Amino acid sequence: MEVGNRIVETVMNTYYLTTKFKILYAIISLLIFALLFIIFSPNYVCLGVYGAFILIAAFKNIAGEKIEISGKGIEYHRLGLTFNTKWENVRELETQWFPPFEQEGILLDPDQIRITEWWSGNYTGYGGWGRKSFIPLSKFSETWRDSELGQQIKQYAPHLFEKEKSVQSA
Repeated sequence: MEVGNRIVETVMNTYYLTTKFKILYAIISLLIFALLFIIFSPNYVCLGVYGAFILIAAFKNIAGEKIEISGKGIEYHRLGLTFNTKWENVRELETQWFPPFEQEGILLDPDQIRITEWWSGNYTGYGGWGRKSFIPLSKFSETWRDSELGQQIKQYAPHLFEKEKSVQSA
């Protein structure tokens, strides 16, 4: 069932950032805040405004970045961006540079993703956004292939693993 622009199903599993990524994002945010302190130290008003914005945004992302998986499709939430797609639009497994380092994830058909939120507003357009059509899975489970997350992806999108099966059997 579709509600508004979201793919909704009664059975949905949600996966949040691993502790490693939460700590990493917190450290990066604090380093950016320290850099701002150095740049704006004579002007405490600018430091306060920019610093508060960065810290609030960072911790909001740490708490809110997630993947929601159901039989209908997959939805990715991160700060300022939410998009979803149906399983048949999931192309392949791939490793991409996704800051702060390379991560394994799924590549989606960019013309078939539905962006439902863009910087806290509604966005009714469709994909074609290149990098935004990649969902990094390694952020949500240390060994995502062997986890519950990986098992669900294998269940709903078995075509992602067919290439690996053919390589193993050869």
